[in-house]
Amino acid sequence: AGYEPGKTISLPIEWVHTSSTSCLALKTQKPILDESTVSLLREVASEWWSNESNDKSSFTYQRKGNLEAHLGDLCRKNEKLLVAMRRALLETIYPVVEEHFLQDGMK
Repeated sequence: AGYEPGKTISLPIEWVHTSSTSCLALKTQKPILDESTVSLLREVASEWWSNESNDKSSFTYQRKGNLEAHLGDLCRKNEKLLVAMRRALLETIYPVVEEHFLQDGMK
């Protein structure tokens, strides 16, 4: 399965507002990633952070002691993680963004 423009999925959401009229984001009321994907992501990130050659961050505001990494960097290191993230994007994230931000507009 892949991304199908216009496809809606049944995923309960909650709108996050900055004020009574401005929508900042939406929050899913169910997890987007399953437990095994979260565990894999944590494992790959831990391996990334333990590698001393990855001590230079590409984040603009990196502070000493922070453990940050780009998801793209982690996915390039682990094919299984790449497949899981693509699946989450195509089957869940893109349809939710399209449904709530592009089709109906923000509520």
